[in-house]
Amino acid sequence: VSGDIPAAEPLRNACTRAIEDRKNYTGKDTKFYYDPDAANRCIKFFGFLNHLKGPLANTPLELADWQIFIVSQLYGWMRSSDGYRRFRTAYVEVPRKSGKSTFCSGLTLYGLIADRESAAEVYAAATTRDQARIVHGDAQQMVKKSPQLLQHLKVHRSAILHDASGSKFEPLSSDAGSLEGRNPSFSVVDELHVHKTDEIWNVLNVASGARAQPIIFAITTAGTNREGICYELREYCMKVLDPFMDVHDDTF
Repeated sequence: VSGDIPAAEPLRNACTRAIEDRKNYTGKDTKFYYDPDAANRCIKFFGFLNHLKGPLANTPLELADWQIFIVSQLYGWMRSSDGYRRFRTAYVEVPRKSGKSTFCSGLTLYGLIADRESAAEVYAAATTRDQARIVHGDAQQMVKKSPQLLQHLKVHRSAILHDASGSKFEPLSSDAGSLEGRNPSFSVVDELHVHKTDEIWNVLNVASGARAQPIIFAITTAGTNREGICYELREYCMKVLDPFMDVHDDTF
């Protein structure tokens, strides 16, 4: 925000919004409040996970500053009325080779075992089975490399299960048959820019309505399609962040 670190306008706007929110919502007597313990709980969870590839393979994951910012915003903000999370939708646009799959895998595992959600349903959603299995496959490998998580989770070919809470994590794709009958608590929609229709997004969005504090986490690299759901969400995100636009959405 100060300009010490070069940043594009949307990123500066996102950080400005976070700063203004901390000024405006200073306790449980306001509409929202920030709970650093809730944010740190998710951040510390990544310490149970290891890098899978490259020179850092088999060493504990440490989130980068931009990832900590995202986690702290998503998991730190609560509604004063009921104590549930404020944010329900996240749109994250990152460059290629930024470690987004590893980041998403960690978030899905947190949603599966550490989010205190009974019978959690976690999905890694994409247009094809292969794409959906990238995040899910990384999560499977993370569990296998974590003695702590292996004590509580069962890794199957098509699912990761937490029997104690009746929770499951599965890959989900539009070419896998019916998308109905889901009750998602946390969903990652990977590479949103390649989604030609809004089918998966709408199904997850509607189905998560039965949950008290669901999150739909869209993450994508840059695309060229200006007709799809990705560009639609991106344009909406820009309006929410722009201080000169009269678009307010406290859940986005």
